[in-house]
Amino acid sequence: MPTKICVVCGKEYRKDPDSSYKLWKNRKYCSLVCYYKLPRPKEVKERISQSCKKLGIGKWMTGRKRPIELRIKHSRKMKELVASGRHNFWRGGIAKKNRTFKSNFQNTIEYRLWRTAVFERDGYACIWCGNDKSGNLQADHIQEFALYPELRLAIDNGRTLCRGCHYKRHSKK
Repeated sequence: MPTKICVVCGKEYRKDPDSSYKLWKNRKYCSLVCYYKLPRPKEVKERISQSCKKLGIGKWMTGRKRPIELRIKHSRKMKELVASGRHNFWRGGIAKKNRTFKSNFQNTIEYRLWRTAVFERDGYACIWCGNDKSGNLQADHIQEFALYPELRLAIDNGRTLCRGCHYKRHSKK
């Protein structure tokens, strides 16, 4: 097996039997750890940073949301991949058959944007009891989801309720 010496750590490493000789010819590092340890000029770092910001990826995005236009564009692209059967999660339409219409509707970008808008309008707190625990809030349709399909995405038709209040609102007792 051919061997090389890593330019960062100086360790000798062998060619992986699964990799091609074309890739092996250009390889200079024993691992990704050494590749990332290599110091880069500021110009290169700045260029990488700018391209990552343009694509909306990287550590600088932590705690931030991508712009709505980019989220909608990405959602459409994923729907196209699923429809054509090229998405890596595609299993021949099994999940679509098992889900109800409402759960499919709740996975759309339009519904998620409606839900976020309702939460922001109500200040991320239940309008009945004032509970503001994250993970406990739910967006409720004032006019029933099933009876008024034209009002499903109307922000005026939504309100923020905690789980307990939402259960009380829909319970028959």
